[in-house]
Amino acid sequence: MGGESMYNISRRSYDYKSLFLDNHTKIKTEHEEICENIMNTYHIRNNTFILNCRKSLHYLEDLEENDHTDIKQAQGTLYLYIWLYDKELKKVNNAGKHINIYIKLLDLCFHNISYNIGTTYKMKVNTYNFEILENLYNLYYKFDKIEYDNECRQTKYECAKECVKLYKECIEICNQKYNVDYCNELENFRNEFNKYISSENQCKDKDLYIPSNKFASKSFTPFGAWFRDRSRSKKNIYSNIANEEPEKLHASRISRMSDMKPYKISYISM
Repeated sequence: MGGESMYNISRRSYDYKSLFLDNHTKIKTEHEEICENIMNTYHIRNNTFILNCRKSLHYLEDLEENDHTDIKQAQGTLYLYIWLYDKELKKVNNAGKHINIYIKLLDLCFHNISYNIGTTYKMKVNTYNFEILENLYNLYYKFDKIEYDNECRQTKYECAKECVKLYKECIEICNQKYNVDYCNELENFRNEFNKYISSENQCKDKDLYIPSNKFASKSFTPFGAWFRDRSRSKKNIYSNIANEEPEKLHASRISRMSDMKPYKISYISM
């Protein structure tokens, strides 16, 4: 598919690494007011929340001020939600959805410091595409944690297994509720993941390789192919990784997209 879309995130260019590497220790009064508002509104008492809230606002400020396209800004804003949910929001006892806390934070950025990035985000992410995008961005986030997050520094294999588990769930969505951009991005992820684990000492030769999935075949069953591929020797598997190219989807499936109705995915709730 030509041009940018919310699904094209394999070439991430919205400085996501800073969420794992930068401390953002500089305190800004307007940021403190927003963080305190969120904490008071949702009765948040976690000691780490204020630190990660500050980091989030610095990150949004960078997205706002740097020369990013609207798509890149929206991608970075959604990625930040995935990060903040993992670090803080999942701990919050909230009667509603945790995404509503994040939207409140974006709204405060608009009203208190005139950041327009929340408006850009809402133009690209809506009730019809949020859950499928959430799955995809969470997959890439879990992958990024393997390389950059201290939480996975000594447990890269276990973190990689979480990626494989979530990838299987995403493939099920691809086969049940077909979306050409979503499925193509899963193939991009597969190639990037396989390349990484083949060179990472904690992961290589650990049966983490993700085999190709033939999205274009209507009768394709991902887990059948998955287990058949397990019989291949690891030597042959890893020798072929560097030469693989992402598989593109058959055009005959694309025409059916116009007949599909919006859908929701129930097994991930954030």
